[in-house]
Amino acid sequence: ALSSLVYDEKEYLAAPLKPDFFRALTDNDRGYLNFVPYFAGVHPLYQWKRTTAMLRPTSVKASSTPSGVEVKVNWNAPFVSGVSTTYLVSPDGDITVTHSAKGLFLPMLKVGVRLGVIPSLDNVTWYGRGPQETYIDRKTGAKIAEWSMKADELEHRYMRPQENGHRTDVRSLTLKDDSGSGIEIVSMDIPFGFNYGKYTPEELDRAKHLHELKEAGYAVLSLDAAQRGVGGDMPGCAYLHKPYKLSSGKEYTFKFRISKI
Repeated sequence: ALSSLVYDEKEYLAAPLKPDFFRALTDNDRGYLNFVPYFAGVHPLYQWKRTTAMLRPTSVKASSTPSGVEVKVNWNAPFVSGVSTTYLVSPDGDITVTHSAKGLFLPMLKVGVRLGVIPSLDNVTWYGRGPQETYIDRKTGAKIAEWSMKADELEHRYMRPQENGHRTDVRSLTLKDDSGSGIEIVSMDIPFGFNYGKYTPEELDRAKHLHELKEAGYAVLSLDAAQRGVGGDMPGCAYLHKPYKLSSGKEYTFKFRISKI
């Protein structure tokens, strides 16, 4: 995993970049288990929480290329295959990340990566849909443009903590501190989705009330190649339409570049 990102002698990572398959389940995800919350843990979508926690690298291979040093990491975990993350580190310090994975047997929540960023990078600008949160099936009312706001403003505080604050169709994302220093993440193929906030998905899923949430101590950044829709044709039931589901057996891949601003 990428565990350090230093530019001008300043460390920008607070937690390593790793594959991520879990989002805090929404009320729609939980469906009828909303009425029996003590049994919510048996929901099959929680397998993706276990998959994310059980990820282990199986091989790491480094090689020299004309463009820089390439490091490929293969991962293993239940209910996924073909999980690989490739880092191409260029001489100027840019890092191009290519991430791929596919699920097995079960419908997926998401395919992406998660990392921790120093919390001082709280000025967020992105070129994609906004300014409000958007999802693959909740985005047509959001224009594609350049948007800026503070990290805290990205959050949508639902009565019960759950997945929130996602932005879709993002071409570029910059995270800066008040002095203007920071990092930029640019799509190198398909637009990506992102979440950025104080809480891990596991913490959002654990807390039953907003006052119970415990901050991670760093900014949690999730970058997604794909994330399933939120549904809601029927209240309290995801009832996802086929275009907004993530199919098992299908490979999802995306590529992005991390650079210093």
